Parts: sequence; C-alpha cells; structure tokens
Amino acid sequence: MAEVKRLYDRIRATEQRQATTPAAVEAGWQALLGELGGQTYDEFVWTLTNRTSA
Repeated sequence: MAEVKRLYDRIRATEQRQATTPAAVEAGWQALLGELGGQTYDEFVWTLTNRTSA
C-alpha cells in the first residue's frame, strides 16, 4: 500500500538523521507515535483494512 510505504519512508528518514542506533530507534518510535495521531498501531492498520476492497 502506498500509504504504508510513505509512512515507512518518513520514519526511516527520521531514523537516518540520528547519530546512534539507540537514538534512531527512539526517534523512529516518536515519529511513529506522531504519525498515528493518538491511534494505536492496531487501530491504524484496521483503518487501512477498512479502506481495502475485497
């Protein structure tokens, strides 16, 4: 899905700007939480599932 690819690309870009692996993990986590906008990851995935036609 294009939406998931864009999300992944934004998070990876955030991670790659960090100097250390631990900092990259934390920055990626914070970026994901910001992208989710208060939703859980499960809720986010569910919204994608609901947009997909069978």
